[in-house]
Amino acid sequence: MLKKKLLVLVLVAFIAGGAFAQSDSIFSVGFGFMGDGGANILMLYEDHFLEADILIGNVGFGLWGFVDARFAELSIALLGGPLFIDIWDDWGSDSLDGLFLALDISLLGKFPFNLGRVTLFPLLGVGYNAVLTTFFDYDDIGDFSSSDFNTFRIQAGFGLDINFSQSLFLRTSFLGAYRFTNRLIRDIRDYQEAIPGGSASTFGLGGTVKIGLGLRL
Repeated sequence: MLKKKLLVLVLVAFIAGGAFAQSDSIFSVGFGFMGDGGANILMLYEDHFLEADILIGNVGFGLWGFVDARFAELSIALLGGPLFIDIWDDWGSDSLDGLFLALDISLLGKFPFNLGRVTLFPLLGVGYNAVLTTFFDYDDIGDFSSSDFNTFRIQAGFGLDINFSQSLFLRTSFLGAYRFTNRLIRDIRDYQEAIPGGSASTFGLGGTVKIGLGLRL
C-alpha cells in the first residue's frame, strides 16, 4: 500500500509539474467516445499446487470528455458493458456474467511533438474505474457490492491530434494498463492465504481506446 501511494504521488507531481511549469500553456476541451477493457487473473494454490484460476474482468463503452493543459490531460467517462467472473478448477469451469455502469477518471502526463497538421504525444499516468452499479442474473449473483469491482490502474501509451484548424482538432488515444487488485480479488486472496498451505498470486492488464473532437481555448 505504501509503495502504491508513493507511486501515485510521483506520477501526480510529474504531471502537475509538466502542466503548470510554463505560463503559456494552451488549454483545450473535448468530448467523444471511449472503449475500455481488461481483467485480473487470480491463481489459487494449495501446498504449491494450482487449485483454481479466477478471471475477473469487464468491457465497457461510453462517452468521454477531457480537459487538456498542453502537458496534462484530465478525462472523465461514463462507461457500461459486460462484467464477468470465470472460474476454472479440476472439476471444470463456471462463469458469472453481468453488466456494469462505471465512472472512469484518468490523469495523464503528455509531451507533445508538433509534426505540422499532426501532433503526437506519449502518455503516462493513473486511472480509476469507479463502478456505480452492477447487475447479475438472480441465479448467479454472489454476495458482491458494486464497489468491490473498483479498479486503480497505471496507464501508458500514446495519443494523436489531427489539426483541422488552429482551434479544432480530432484526438485519438491508445493506452495499455496495469490493473491493481480490486476488493473482490483481495478478499478471495486473503481467504485463500488464511487456509493452511494456501497461497495466491494475481496480475491484471487492460487497454483503452479514445476518440473525440477537441477545441483549443
